[in-house]
Amino acid sequence: MKDFFKIMFATMAGFCITAFLFSAIFIVFIFIFIAALSPDETVQYSSNSILKVELNYEIPEKSGYSGFAGFEKGFSQQLGIYDITKAINNAANDKKIKAIYLDLNYIGAEGMAAAQVIRRAIEKFKASGKPVYAHGNYISQLEYFIASSADKIFLTPTGGIEIKGLSAQSFYFKGTFEKLEIEPQIFRKGSFKSSVEMFTQKKMSDADKIQVNAILSSLDSVFVQEICKSRNIPSEKLNEMIKNFEIRSPQKALENGLIDSLCFEKGMFKYIDKKLNVKTDVNTISIHEYAKVPEVNGKSASDLIAVIYATGDITTSSGDDYEIGTENIIEHLRDASKDKNVKGIVLRINSPGGDPLTSDLILNEIKETKKLKPVIVSMGEVAASGGYYIACAADAIVAEHSTLTGSIGVFGMIPNIKNLLENKLGITTDRLNTGEFSDYRSVLRPVSEKERMFIQEEIDRIYTTFVNHVAEGRKLSFEKVDEIAQGRVWSGSDAKKIGLVDELGGIDKALEITAKKAKIKSYNTVEYPKAKDPFDIITDFVSGGVEISYLKYRLGDDYKYFGILEEIKRYNGVQARIPFNLKIN
Repeated sequence: MKDFFKIMFATMAGFCITAFLFSAIFIVFIFIFIAALSPDETVQYSSNSILKVELNYEIPEKSGYSGFAGFEKGFSQQLGIYDITKAINNAANDKKIKAIYLDLNYIGAEGMAAAQVIRRAIEKFKASGKPVYAHGNYISQLEYFIASSADKIFLTPTGGIEIKGLSAQSFYFKGTFEKLEIEPQIFRKGSFKSSVEMFTQKKMSDADKIQVNAILSSLDSVFVQEICKSRNIPSEKLNEMIKNFEIRSPQKALENGLIDSLCFEKGMFKYIDKKLNVKTDVNTISIHEYAKVPEVNGKSASDLIAVIYATGDITTSSGDDYEIGTENIIEHLRDASKDKNVKGIVLRINSPGGDPLTSDLILNEIKETKKLKPVIVSMGEVAASGGYYIACAADAIVAEHSTLTGSIGVFGMIPNIKNLLENKLGITTDRLNTGEFSDYRSVLRPVSEKERMFIQEEIDRIYTTFVNHVAEGRKLSFEKVDEIAQGRVWSGSDAKKIGLVDELGGIDKALEITAKKAKIKSYNTVEYPKAKDPFDIITDFVSGGVEISYLKYRLGDDYKYFGILEEIKRYNGVQARIPFNLKIN
């Protein structure tokens, strides 16, 4: 009887979960199907409108449908970083838009590079002579960095603000491996290639401290300079306030000129109404709606520039919207090169790297594409190691000041789990080989001296190939690249100083360079991968989107810890990868 109830309750639970998932999928299907069949409606907004820039979601590189959290709110489309800037730039030229209201109640920028893109668009909007007002209940450092470009910053009196400087944290698993009796057998080339140190160290090595300090210093310089310029505050004063952590309350922020007023959102609306003679409660349009408005000064042009998004880890799979694989980016490059209307290509890279063979395949395709059309790289938050590998042959490389790039190095790890199995789980193994190296790279025993030599030879060969590609692409000597390589990570601004990057800026700058090299004056853009039809969206949602989106939704900020464990699984074979676990706040 006891077992009967166990089986019965388990069956009921399984039935309920399955019913819920099928119901959710059915609702999503109906929602998208109806949306797909509905004709695009002309966006209606008044002649005295305020553009509300609310970006309270994890901002993707490319616009697309939201995950589980978005489904709960209506499965809406989320604007990518480029479409956000296009909408703000369009608003600057739109006579109906009188101002921007920047909502600071969480801006889901991945890091400072994305924040710089948004900040630059706001400054460009201000240059048109229109004001920008920002309000938040709690303002984080990243949100304040963006908001500091506004004309007026309002903060809820009982809210919060923290300006405390930048920090970097890394996670280390040496203690975990020791407890589990796993031996991490490490191979690397590059004195700064710290990716593997998470398995061999319990804290940052001296070499890692050097590069992380340099990155923090570079990013902090941009952070302080931009804020001081916008708020007309001496850098010495702001640095002193940060050092002493003086800005930790709304009142302190007001007293020191970092914000302009303490009031609730309605108080800010009253100020805007009076200042601009508008009614914000009825004349506000969201940026998601406004993004559908045609470009005000748009010109029809047959010439196109393709923007290809290369996002995520570089893997041995075929690739998708979230991973760079052996097929997807290569196919996009070939499609763009075959299109006679496409005159140039911008490859937007946001990747920590990964598989070196896949990186080499993509690099070779870029070299072939360059023979037909100019290829310009635009770097996002990170374009390092394998991400830099695929960038190095481009006609020009554009990065943000705070982009993490470089990391020209290679590593590999083979975990020896023999003691884990025997001592912790009581599992023993035995083997028979037809050759001395038949079980080469086995995780069930220590590597031999000969095998260690073979693996290190492979690491050295890939590193030399990597450096040669960079030297050829950047027109530098092998010795010069080897000197600045060694697996070291650089900020975008420092990478420009040493010749790894040509220009500082975003996709707009990359498009400008592409148009110039393609010798075209007016153009439209076409994006790859192309927008998915409703069936593809549903398929993705069912085949994995539900699980990952739900985990992100339920775990919130804690998802990053789950993500670290997931990333470790990718450390298979030789890798050209940045130390992924470096988190800068």
